[in-house]
Amino acid sequence: MGAGAFLRNRLYEVLRIEHGWTYGVGASRRLTRSAGPISIHTDVDMAHVGDALREIRRVLDELAVKPPSQTYLDEYRKREATHLAEAFSSEVETADALASLAGAGRTIAWARGLDARLAAVTPEMVLRAAKQWLTVGRATLVVVGEQSAEKAIDKFLDTK
Repeated sequence: MGAGAFLRNRLYEVLRIEHGWTYGVGASRRLTRSAGPISIHTDVDMAHVGDALREIRRVLDELAVKPPSQTYLDEYRKREATHLAEAFSSEVETADALASLAGAGRTIAWARGLDARLAAVTPEMVLRAAKQWLTVGRATLVVVGEQSAEKAIDKFLDTK
């Protein structure tokens, strides 16, 4: 629940607001039948790739030990309700939403029950999921850039 949005918000705070290394950060989860991949993407100058990867690693490690606040979860639920309404706001949006649901083996009934499922989520449940899924051991890292990016990847993977 909200792993992509929560992760994206935290990474934006660190990479953009604290350090100014990027204009934007994306993190999203693909809708699947069960746990699905979470994609993180950003554009950082090569001089800061190693630092940015180290900060991404720190944020992932943090999320596995510190649950989101109840306030955050409440705000997330409101945003998701708005997104769900927007997903069915036109014929084109509805077709896209239904195709995504079908591709993940979900039905319109599943989408209608989303509010109730989100309401049942607690900070502890999010923390358990983060510990299980948002770990470096589950990461596939792709860095597009100069050969020196290899050192940045080594820093990301280093557990020291």
